[in-house]
Amino acid sequence: MPTWDGKPQKIGFVDPATYHIQTGESRPDMTAPRPATAPGTTKWVTYATIDGRGSGTTGVVRVSSPLWRLDYSDITTTSDEIPFFNCQVMDAEDPNRFVHIVTLNFPDFRGMKDKPELRKEQWVKTFYEGHHDYYFVINARCIGAYHVKIQVPETYMGT
Repeated sequence: MPTWDGKPQKIGFVDPATYHIQTGESRPDMTAPRPATAPGTTKWVTYATIDGRGSGTTGVVRVSSPLWRLDYSDITTTSDEIPFFNCQVMDAEDPNRFVHIVTLNFPDFRGMKDKPELRKEQWVKTFYEGHHDYYFVINARCIGAYHVKIQVPETYMGT
């Protein structure tokens, strides 16, 4: 695999059958606990993006750093009544392993409606595993658009 050139990759959507996913299937949240020691202040750079309006399953992306994060703070809604956004981070080598599940419902959107800076702080998830392949299953309802960023520490650019 070629080294990363420092520019965000676009991750496209594929047919869910690619990963043997049945639509409408419920999945448990099986996340690992956060390590006791976290790194200090980190400058994050965008490694890849997922842009869309509706539900879908992405292609596979290799995250080549040991630490990365998912920034899902850039989501617009089409209705203030019933917005819903769900992003399942999947292990591409084991489609039965959920790495993490992010779910935003009406109270999440209502509480952050006029707080874009707070969104940028709170609507992110840091992962303490990397050098791995992932794909993403996104379910969206009453979402105008989303721009999800996979970010790595600046110190890992070019790895």
